Amino acid sequence: MADSTPDLKSRIDEVEVTLSHQDQTLQDLSEVLHRQWTQIEKLEAELARLHAKLDLLEDTQSEDNESKGLSYEKPPHY
Repeated sequence: MADSTPDLKSRIDEVEVTLSHQDQTLQDLSEVLHRQWTQIEKLEAELARLHAKLDLLEDTQSEDNESKGLSYEKPPHY
């Protein structure tokens, strides 16, 4: 029984080291996930802003063309 005690202690130490590394990895991944989610939210907001701007530009162009008597049709391949 005395021979198994050092072996058990070294195994427990190894498990503790592994757990510590896994805990650090989990924290690192959590931080990366948080940064990526923040970036995704910013990109979604920017995309929505650009869509709104594009819609406004298309409406303005359409109104300008109508006032000039021009019609704009998309080419057939669209």
